Amino acid sequence: MNRARILGGLFLLLVIAVIYAWQATPRQERVAAGGKVVRPPDQRVVTAEQLATVDDLNFASGRESVYSPPARDLFGPIYKAPKRVAAKPKPTPKPVAVQPAPKPVVSPETVMVQPQLKPIPSLTILGYLGKGGERTVFLSSAQGEIYLVKQGDDFGEDLYVKEISAGEITIGQWQTGRQVVLRVSETKTQRLPRMKLDSGRQMFVPPETPQPGAAGEAPQPDTKTKE
Repeated sequence: MNRARILGGLFLLLVIAVIYAWQATPRQERVAAGGKVVRPPDQRVVTAEQLATVDDLNFASGRESVYSPPARDLFGPIYKAPKRVAAKPKPTPKPVAVQPAPKPVVSPETVMVQPQLKPIPSLTILGYLGKGGERTVFLSSAQGEIYLVKQGDDFGEDLYVKEISAGEITIGQWQTGRQVVLRVSETKTQRLPRMKLDSGRQMFVPPETPQPGAAGEAPQPDTKTKE
């Protein structure tokens, strides 16, 4: 088969396909002036009265079908029936031990412990000084501690000088607010005792004066030391 025959066959098939498509294409209906529809002569109008009606669609003739078991099992030799296994009894659930409700925790009552208040220690007035209208007091405790205080000063652990007058000294305690008044005796001196201070230098010793008329004694030179 040469090329010309193949091309001729394909062209013939193309022409046949075009003709078939043109015939299968739906045509638009034309309406006449009187309102009638012009239909092709091959189409027919069928009304519902012309169609055959079916009154009864029950194919069982109105009888209820009853299942009847087969007289013989044809597939019994091939497929054996499964063996019936007795159902295992359900295990009884274990009893659940109910724990008793926890006892409420009772918190112990908090007891407020009051701190032990220290009393004001015993103090002794050693003396006092007055300068420019201000008094300075020397106090001594039972433990041998000496305090040099003025009015408004704090000393010791919790003590302060509230007021100093010519005849008495008022001492208060911060923690308790208590106060004690110390009387100033008239025998207390207002001067500090004279104390001998050692400066570490050699003490000056005046020379002895020679007696007049003593023979064989030369006059001694002056041995004053300059400080």
